[in-house]
Order: sequence, then structure tokens, then C-alpha cells
Amino acid sequence: MNLQTSVDILQSRDWKLVHQSSICCVYNSAAQYLVTPLRSVGSMPAGTLDTLFRATYAPQTASFKGQHSKKLSVPTVPVVLEKKGSQLWGRVELQKLLILTCGASREMITEKLHAQLNELTTYLQAQNIDRQILPNDYVFNFHHDLTAVRELFQQFRINHLAEQTDIPQDLLSQFMSNKQHPSTQEAQKIEMLIQQFGREMLNFSLL
Repeated sequence: MNLQTSVDILQSRDWKLVHQSSICCVYNSAAQYLVTPLRSVGSMPAGTLDTLFRATYAPQTASFKGQHSKKLSVPTVPVVLEKKGSQLWGRVELQKLLILTCGASREMITEKLHAQLNELTTYLQAQNIDRQILPNDYVFNFHHDLTAVRELFQQFRINHLAEQTDIPQDLLSQFMSNKQHPSTQEAQKIEMLIQQFGREMLNFSLL
């Protein structure tokens, strides 16, 4: 699912576009805010999509307290990165606020998130909304969404293997335990599927 389709779904459920600039779009529902890029290339990765709907339907209630390190005197803001194809997505989740962006590199994500945070702060101030999003000084701390890893390894579950090879799950289980042995045609189906998994794993990238 792409970003525009996701936003269309949210707008049908009382989310309203309240601000748009050359930098981003700001959506609001009650006291919740969603900040998105103007457009994106390709579909959204599964973890980002799940976070979008989870955060906008059941927002987190914990307030931002910051994370301090011994080397840094300013709070750090967690940024979750998720890759799909050549596109990198980044997101920041704060209290009743989700900021999404996408780009070709971590540096681009960093630049866009800073710009979107500044744009949201300017909008709130112009609307006389008394809400401090973040302290004046902060740094981003990057983490990685592993939804793609989970989905990759789920392909090795026996029910998925059975579905992809058209071999009944019970029979496939017997093959795996050597209680029965596959025919040449069945073995070819299993071999082709395993080779396909191998190619996907070789092309897999988180960074």
C-alpha cells in the first residue's frame, strides 16, 4: 500500500489535512498529529504501514522524556529506519504524534525529519497551540525495523511451504520427518522454492 492510499483511508475516518507546504503535510484528529512527506516512491514497507495505522488508531500515551548518554548533554530522539527496495523510510513516534518520511539515505532522512519537525512547530505556533514537540536541542538515535526479517523467515514455516508447493501440509511434514519421501516432481517443487528463498536472502538488505 502506498502513502496516498493510507492517508485516504485515514481521511475517511476523521483525519483532516490541516497544513501543507513544500516540505510536508500535517494531518490532525482530535489532539493527534500525523506528519508525512508530500509524496513517496513505491509502496510503504510493512513495519511503517503497521505503525501508521496502529499509532493513528491507538496512539501511545507515554510522553517524551528523552534518552541521555554519558557523552551527550542533549536528549536523543529514537528514529526507526525501514528499507524497501532502494527506498528508506524513517519514523519518529512521540506522544500522539507520528512523523514519517522517506529518502535514499540516512542523511536525507535526517534532513527531512528535522525540516518536518520545524514545520510542525511553526504550524502549531501560528495556530496558538501550546504544545512543545521537542526540546530546542536534540539528536537522532537510529534503530532498524525488523519486520522484513520476520516476514522472510516466515516463508520457511511449513504451512507456507505447503501453500507455495501445492503439497498438503501433513504430507510435507512426513517428508520432513522421513516418514515418507517425495516423488521427483514433488522434490523439484521443493527445490525450486528453496532456491527462490536463497535468491531473496542474497538480495536482502536492512541498510
